[in-house]
Amino acid sequence: MLKDPDLEKYVRDSFPLDEIDFERWTTYCQKASETPLPKTWLRDPARREAAKQAARLLKQHDIPLRVTRRGKFCRLAALLYCGDEKADLFYDCRLVKKDLDGV
Repeated sequence: MLKDPDLEKYVRDSFPLDEIDFERWTTYCQKASETPLPKTWLRDPARREAAKQAARLLKQHDIPLRVTRRGKFCRLAALLYCGDEKADLFYDCRLVKKDLDGV
């Protein structure tokens, strides 16, 4: 949308901006368009909780915690999180294991 050729005309017609303010606005929009969006799913507490509970269950049954994408730990965490063992909770499992190992 920021690359729309009609955007500049629309802004100039719709907002009373002098040339300096317009250049500031253009620079701000350009920087905003180049900034990558955060990966909000990385901060999802439900994902982390699913990984914690999967770790707890595996430890209760003396199954070692190995963090691999298709390993028991990550697959169980995925099942607890959304019911689909193919969901990728590798990052969350890795963080939980790191916390449990005290690293």
